[in-house]
Amino acid sequence: MSTNPTNVSATGLSPGDKLDKYEIVDMIGQGGVSIVWKGYDSLLDRHVAIKQLTLGADTDADDQESLRETFRSEAAILKRIASEQQHLVQVIDFIDEPRGLFIVMEFIDGASIEQMLEVNGKPLEQRQTLGIIAATCVALDYIHKQDIVHRDLKPANIMLPRAGGLKVCDFGLATIMADQDVMNQGTVRYMAPECFSGDKIDGKADIYSVGLIAYEMLAGREKFNEAFKIVLRDQRNQAMRWMKWHTNVRATAPALSSLNPAIPETLSELVSRMIEKEPVKRIGSAEELMTAIRRHFVDQTETPDAAAIDAASGVATTAAATAKLEKKSKLKVILAAFLLIQVLIGLGMWAISEKKKSDVVAEARKLVIADFDEAKTLLIAKDWAAARDGFEEHLEDKQLGKYAQAFTMWANANINFNERNFDETIVLCDQLKDLDEMKKRLDDVRRLRDKASRADSFFVVFDRIKEKVDDGDYDGARHSIAEVMETMSLLEDEKAELESLRNLIEGQDREAYILRALQNAKRLIEEGRRVDAVDVLSKADKERSDRRLRDMRARILKEDRYNGTVLAAKQAEQSGDLAEAIRNYVLADEINSEQKFTQKVRLLKSDVAAEAGQKLENDGKLPAAQAQYLLAKGLNPQNQVAIAGLSRIKLGKDFDSLIGAGNAALAAGEYEAAIQHFEEAK
Repeated sequence: MSTNPTNVSATGLSPGDKLDKYEIVDMIGQGGVSIVWKGYDSLLDRHVAIKQLTLGADTDADDQESLRETFRSEAAILKRIASEQQHLVQVIDFIDEPRGLFIVMEFIDGASIEQMLEVNGKPLEQRQTLGIIAATCVALDYIHKQDIVHRDLKPANIMLPRAGGLKVCDFGLATIMADQDVMNQGTVRYMAPECFSGDKIDGKADIYSVGLIAYEMLAGREKFNEAFKIVLRDQRNQAMRWMKWHTNVRATAPALSSLNPAIPETLSELVSRMIEKEPVKRIGSAEELMTAIRRHFVDQTETPDAAAIDAASGVATTAAATAKLEKKSKLKVILAAFLLIQVLIGLGMWAISEKKKSDVVAEARKLVIADFDEAKTLLIAKDWAAARDGFEEHLEDKQLGKYAQAFTMWANANINFNERNFDETIVLCDQLKDLDEMKKRLDDVRRLRDKASRADSFFVVFDRIKEKVDDGDYDGARHSIAEVMETMSLLEDEKAELESLRNLIEGQDREAYILRALQNAKRLIEEGRRVDAVDVLSKADKERSDRRLRDMRARILKEDRYNGTVLAAKQAEQSGDLAEAIRNYVLADEINSEQKFTQKVRLLKSDVAAEAGQKLENDGKLPAAQAQYLLAKGLNPQNQVAIAGLSRIKLGKDFDSLIGAGNAALAAGEYEAAIQHFEEAK
């Protein structure tokens, strides 16, 4: 735990200070009226844990003296227990000086179960968990026989020292806080139900805490949080929500085997018995729990190495005889895992004064009353479901149970009314009229019953009309609605129901009309009567405007226009009017946007260009003809007219060139050259 400078200053101690022969190293933790320091004993070269009683300025004189006496008693009790039981933490010294009262104890170096759960989140190994439970039971069995109840067992109080073994710790924080009127989240999370009721507390309270710790270890923190998500969903009131869960006998944790299939039923049932809400149903003692573990989960056929210690799991083993494992359990846990393990009992487990105990119970009771009042507020706000859930959590309360039951029934009556379960509403109202707890609400109960009775009659008629609607008899349903509204004296909400049904009728009637029009149009199209189909759709859209009607009409018209354009293009092509054919094919592609005729248009344009080239060639306009032939060949490389035309033009150019060369040679007197050119031209 990090140091809080403000609190450090208030205690009169800081790291580096001297306390008798001990040097203050750092703060380990702090609570309502105590701080635990890590100290160093230079004479013996060892670290120690120093618990300091801290009293605020607002603590009155009587309470201060009472706390001092309790602190002194704690030191004396723990010193006596430690001297008689070697497995408990050693109390080294007690210091009374102007800066306060201090208990000096041995320092434990190791990780806690809380740290393991937080870091890993996954289930602990079953053998390891059973070893931890058994070792904890050794400590509990001893202190219970000394008439001491720990009261505040939690994963943070169970340590696995680096040297091996296991120690149950407290550091004097939780018990001091319980002695006052503070219950933090970690404490309340694992506390037994009887800690909040004011009933007698004995060793079974510690069994309950160990059971929840075992449940969390075997499920893993992730699954544990999932199992208790209803409790954990509201982070602001965790202490109160855990207290409500513990004290609600109807609230049970899911079976461990359902969270972790690897857990055998025997172990799942054992943990369930440990966390029974009613002490009489719970495992009776730490000794009984150890016997159950020995009977079900220890194999006598194993003889482990003597004094072997598994530091990682905190399980110590020995050559002591062990008990045989039952067939239905495959777990093998060595008996000496809990017979010879070193156990540290945390400081602070002393008798709490009756006055302070009463203060804690009173504070817990305030939380219960506040939660009950919150449910009443939800009831007034007519948040029936939330109010019902709130009251159900108090059904087992000795003082509030009858009121919680009455208000739960009232909430359920209103829920049933809103869900139109009128018969159930009437039954609940008749029961509520006879309850003393509902005397102040009798008028409300009567009104709700009358409304339910009237609504029951109205909805009989309403449901008959609804049947007509479901059968498609819209005219009959309209007639029935009109008749009811004329003959019956209706409430506003009943009128609203009929109007809603009328709107439903109009909507369904309109939908049926549109579907019929679409089906008729489709039938006419299949019969080839496309014009008639368009007329049907146009008329229906005029009567009951709908996008589906317009879309189908537009689709038919588009298809007709497309087909007509393609037909015109083909006719023009057949008649030799290529320009007209091209125009219509292009238009068809624009209409359909599928570009089906792109290649067709290219070929036709190639033919048109080739024809133009021929005409120009015949007129002796060879350059222009060549350009048209090249265009035709570019549009269609296989256009034979264009290919032949280009070949002729090239041949003509070569002939003229040779004749010209021959004439030039002849004029120059180069007769042999002239003859050669003329021969080639020929």
